[in-house]
Amino acid sequence: MEKTRSHGFAFAALFSSLFALVIAACFYATPAHADEQQSKIDSRALSMSIVSGGTWIHETQGWWIKKPDGSYPKNEWVLADNKIYRFNASGWMQTGWVKVDGQWYYCSRSGDLQTGWKKLSGKWYYLAADGAMQTGKQEIDKKTYFFKSSGAMVTGWNKESDGWHYYAGSGAMKTGWQKVGGKWYYLADSGIMKTGWQQIGGTWYYLNGSGAMKTGWLKSGGKWYYLNGSGAMQTNRWIGDYYVGSDGVMATNTTIDGYRVGSDGKWIKQTQSASTQNTSMVTYASGSSVYHTKNCRSAAKINNPITVSLSKAQSMGLRLCKNCA
Repeated sequence: MEKTRSHGFAFAALFSSLFALVIAACFYATPAHADEQQSKIDSRALSMSIVSGGTWIHETQGWWIKKPDGSYPKNEWVLADNKIYRFNASGWMQTGWVKVDGQWYYCSRSGDLQTGWKKLSGKWYYLAADGAMQTGKQEIDKKTYFFKSSGAMVTGWNKESDGWHYYAGSGAMKTGWQKVGGKWYYLADSGIMKTGWQQIGGTWYYLNGSGAMKTGWLKSGGKWYYLNGSGAMQTNRWIGDYYVGSDGVMATNTTIDGYRVGSDGKWIKQTQSASTQNTSMVTYASGSSVYHTKNCRSAAKINNPITVSLSKAQSMGLRLCKNCA
């Protein structure tokens, strides 16, 4: 048995103006594009079904609308009860994904055109104010998102025409420092993943080809640099037996504060004269492999220091404490 229900339909002027406003809301028209936008709106409005009354009819194949004259809308958008519906070439109301003039739209199970965020089959989609499925990069509520050609929202890393970008689980594009997979990356204000040397907040960092922040010793441009645990390039300080200058470059073949460094940058420990070695006294802890010439913080922790001559300590294979160097 047929199931019928009656609905009131808008008059032509109201129908056309309402739908035109819905479509216009999804565009940002500059003066240069105003004519093009208007022509699209007029074209869509003219394709509308103009119905002043009719009856919904349900059959095995689905729903359709019977106009007062017995005809029915085909290949048209129809406004009913303040909702927009699409009817195919045979006159049946469409549901699910609908492609019209090369553009995808989504109609609910009840047939009404959907807008805004929709989660379908576990994936998120965004439908503009006119119902058009969005693709590519889109700014929504002051956040940037990226949608595949299928319309599905992207999360995680995404390679785009200008480089790599990272999108959170919510789909929002990230900027600034981001820790991903246990590694740090830096994303510019535009979202582009940065590589190579970057000065950020007055500090230099190095991001390798994959974008991951580098730490420790780095050879770049034939020169050595040292980046601490936070990735910051170090300057004007000793790194163990090596010294990095004001430009961060490891010093070679020079003297720093009275300490000579060789061609490999390592501090060359000077050999003292035999008389000095015999008279200079040092301390060490039992079982330790280093000796102390000063009361450094390490030496201060020794409970029962052993005192011997410098030559004796060196003959025992002990080396100078780095804190005493």
